[in-house]
Amino acid sequence: KGHLYALLFIALGAVNCITFVISCYFFGLSSEQLTMRLRLNTFRNMLSMHMAFNDEPKNAPGKLCTRLATDAPMVKSAIDYRLGQVVGSVVSVVAGVAIGFIYGWQMALLMLGIFPLAGIGQFIQLRYMEGRNKNDNMNLETAGKIATEAMENIRTVQALTLEPSVHRRFCSYLD
Repeated sequence: KGHLYALLFIALGAVNCITFVISCYFFGLSSEQLTMRLRLNTFRNMLSMHMAFNDEPKNAPGKLCTRLATDAPMVKSAIDYRLGQVVGSVVSVVAGVAIGFIYGWQMALLMLGIFPLAGIGQFIQLRYMEGRNKNDNMNLETAGKIATEAMENIRTVQALTLEPSVHRRFCSYLD
């Protein structure tokens, strides 16, 4: 009987492996298509904006190019195989709680009491990371703006020997 259960667990592991690879493929495919559509639509909308739109400092061409390059991959990373892992985790938790109530309702109630504490801790961590990520994205946008402007006006930068100054400004936003 023990060998049967061992073989069943091996079969379950093989099925899990196969379904994981399939879900990664399809989530990756859908995230690639969504990212491409998002980039194309964003670029089309950028081109159709009125001329005064680019006069605002937050809409400088360098910042817009950087946002176009960084925002779409962030959407992709939220939808790719990680979304499949989230769905799998939710199903595992629900199944685990159901099995827990069937075989030991006291322990299941204790675990349900601990879940909110873990959720609060995760929420605090995500807020912290979100704030850091927002600050990093703003710095990357500004660095992209500096790099774009320097490359567009490279002859002026070289004629005035501003390379070290531009490089320092660029590096200050990457640290």
